[in-house]
Amino acid sequence: MAPKAFSFRHLKREVGIGRLLSYYGLDRRLIRRGEQLYGPCPLHGGDNRTAFRVHLGRGLWRCFTACGGGDTVELIRRIEHCSYAEAARHLQGIAAASPQSPQKPDAFSSSGMAPFTPFTRSIALDPRCHFLQDIKAIRPVTALSICHEITFTFHADCGCIA
Repeated sequence: MAPKAFSFRHLKREVGIGRLLSYYGLDRRLIRRGEQLYGPCPLHGGDNRTAFRVHLGRGLWRCFTACGGGDTVELIRRIEHCSYAEAARHLQGIAAASPQSPQKPDAFSSSGMAPFTPFTRSIALDPRCHFLQDIKAIRPVTALSICHEITFTFHADCGCIA
């Protein structure tokens, strides 16, 4: 019987890097910050809290200490100490063992976050604002003169206005 054909692209879409880390229990000590996970390297058992990074949306990982980096396939090769063909078989097994709805290939599928949409409206500056006068040293006359010239963008993800 001929071996079942597989596509690495399809397998990486089926079993994202976050799902792979969870399957092996390697995500327990990793901290999530946006689209990234970071923490001590679970591959070589390091203790540097920032040595291992995973970008969930891109499906890439990197150990800045000893292990190198790569994609989902390379990670499973490092975990299982196997060839590419064997890694594909492991990924097929993981996909079959823990069925999940197919992920979208975009950068936000792993985190469940909605795409970034900036807030773009004109915001009038209050010339009596304590922050403008005391912290930023903007005089009321200056605030009044620029409030009609500038459109500010509110970034919802970080809460800043630019």
